[in-house]
Amino acid sequence: MKKKIAIVAGGDSSEHVVSLRSAQGIWSFLNHDKYDVAIIVMKGRDWHMVDYDGTNYHTDRTWPVNLNDFSVDKDGQRLTFDFAYIIIHGTPGENGLVQGYFDLIGMPYSCCGVLAAALTCSKYFCNKYLSTMGIPVAKSILLQKDEELETRVAVDQLGLPMFVKPNSGGSSYATTKVKTADQLQKAIADAKAESTGEVIIESFMQARRPARPAHH
Repeated sequence: MKKKIAIVAGGDSSEHVVSLRSAQGIWSFLNHDKYDVAIIVMKGRDWHMVDYDGTNYHTDRTWPVNLNDFSVDKDGQRLTFDFAYIIIHGTPGENGLVQGYFDLIGMPYSCCGVLAAALTCSKYFCNKYLSTMGIPVAKSILLQKDEELETRVAVDQLGLPMFVKPNSGGSSYATTKVKTADQLQKAIADAKAESTGEVIIESFMQARRPARPAHH
């Protein structure tokens, strides 16, 4: 009997659509002779299985997910799953909330667990944690949603260029490389509009240049 895999996609961030595209890629990579594969799309408490034909989502045919046990009633037949493949970008997949739900109901899933997801989803606190082990990280400033930062203070502390990002979101949206001081406040406003509103501003770190091959 085939194992049943649920690809869990969507999420509550602006990367919802990016996640749906990723789900299509995962669906195409899996061996359908070996697995029965379904795509579950979630947003908030609205979780449903979608009709996907390998190319397009058919949003006129969906079936709600029973969140008590992660099952689906499809046309009178109860479907259950053996494994959840989490492909959510941003919350609630990258911050550990979905993993906590699956832990509670005993559903095996891909990716890391709650602790690692929660820690790494906050760029600022992840960097602080890594720095305690001697790992070099960029200097940074954390801004709460209602906090402001004078441009002069940021430049004095971090220099130019600097990077402005949503602290608890992905990096597909509202990440800016600030090259001049006059770009900073707009970059902060853009980042605040994403995710939780927390913003991390990081100093530039020069990557190590590979050694050039010797010429003979």
